[in-house]
Amino acid sequence: MKPLEVVFLLITIAIATLVIFLLQPAMLSKEWGLLAAKSSSIEDWRQQLMWPSLAVNYVLGILATLFWIAKGASFKSVKSRNTLSMVSLWWIICIAYGLISLAVAIGLSFFYDLINERYFLEFLVYLSVFAVVDVLLMFWLPTAIATPRTMRYVPPGSQLLRSIYGG
Repeated sequence: MKPLEVVFLLITIAIATLVIFLLQPAMLSKEWGLLAAKSSSIEDWRQQLMWPSLAVNYVLGILATLFWIAKGASFKSVKSRNTLSMVSLWWIICIAYGLISLAVAIGLSFFYDLINERYFLEFLVYLSVFAVVDVLLMFWLPTAIATPRTMRYVPPGSQLLRSIYGG
């Protein structure tokens, strides 16, 4: 990887980390008032459900991104057809990461509601939206900016992003 790609990869991961572990929890705190649930329910939910869900999404994002970057670093192709075939792999990883993140959010919400006999669909909605945002921040953006070598233009939007920062 080029040094500039490494710098932008680290910057995007740092931004994603701040959004996932600072902004998203702050949005769902009682101070922001976005949730209609009672304060005690919000705090219980944050401890029991939100933090594990965000942590799983974050770890999955890191793993998916590292896998893709490693694949890009080791991929050697002389035919553009082989490089274009990697587009489907990128989408498979992206969709799998998104579906697993959603499954974790929905599964945790379902079991939390089932065990506590309190049903807060708003928790599920916020975690589902956050799962999609996490996929964009933890997988799409880093791979679009820092995929090395011949696969650098495989992620959607990578050509535009690289033209902006000169990568």
